[in-house]
Amino acid sequence: MRPFNVVLDAGSAWVDLWAPLLFDRLPCKTTRLCFTIDGRFPNHEANPLIEENRRDIVEQVIAEKADIGIAWDGDADRCFFIDGTGEFVPGDFVTALLAEAFLLKHPAATILYDLRASPRRPRRGRSVRRHLAHESRRHAFFQAAHARNQRHLRGEVTGHYYFRDNFYADNGFIRVVDPRVDVEEGPEPATAARAAASQVTSSPARSTPALPSMAAVPAKLDEIAVQYADAHQYKLDGISIEYPDWHFNVRPSNTEPLLRLNLEAVTAELMAAKRDEVLALIRA
Repeated sequence: MRPFNVVLDAGSAWVDLWAPLLFDRLPCKTTRLCFTIDGRFPNHEANPLIEENRRDIVEQVIAEKADIGIAWDGDADRCFFIDGTGEFVPGDFVTALLAEAFLLKHPAATILYDLRASPRRPRRGRSVRRHLAHESRRHAFFQAAHARNQRHLRGEVTGHYYFRDNFYADNGFIRVVDPRVDVEEGPEPATAARAAASQVTSSPARSTPALPSMAAVPAKLDEIAVQYADAHQYKLDGISIEYPDWHFNVRPSNTEPLLRLNLEAVTAELMAAKRDEVLALIRA
């Protein structure tokens, strides 16, 4: 394994107990942040998915000229990556990189990804799209589909990565040292993934004001389908609409007459315009 320069952020959580057992055996130079367990989380919340909680590790990666940064959430079932330029690598792009690695060993494998994933995943070296299968992002359905179909890997944009050989469970350490990805190629995949991610702008998930009743939800989804009839559509956990330069998913709440929108576009301007357009349709 190449002697990477790595910045680690334990988030003042229990990664402090486990990461040293792993990284002390690897030929890596490590800079360790927040490695004292403290349930008051004095430095930042242990949720690197939120940008403000990544500020320390981003600054340290840049200061150290590190190859990569790795951060975990509080219970270490999720891991997050910062590339050598200090940019965050989204989970769906990490899933695409993992998919390529798994396909080297299991050419017929199918990889599950959730509906929020970007269709502009990196495709380096080989095409992986034909091996990808999307699934409801609701955890119970996702977990059942993973085990039922014996998928080798499933990834979520939230930083969860589930492995068949880990009893279909998620794990925040397997991804970190998966030899099929990092040993041969080093940190470059993360930089490639971040470059691909920079080509799109995502809108944070938005919950719309409540509809009159649960019975009104299917009618609203049908209205969206009619409005965007010229797009590629699929109805799994709500409705997903795909155009060449933008796409979105609208899914209903299980318990309330609410709809949640996730939308992505190739420019910030297009994202904002289409976000407002879809929200106006939902609220009409």
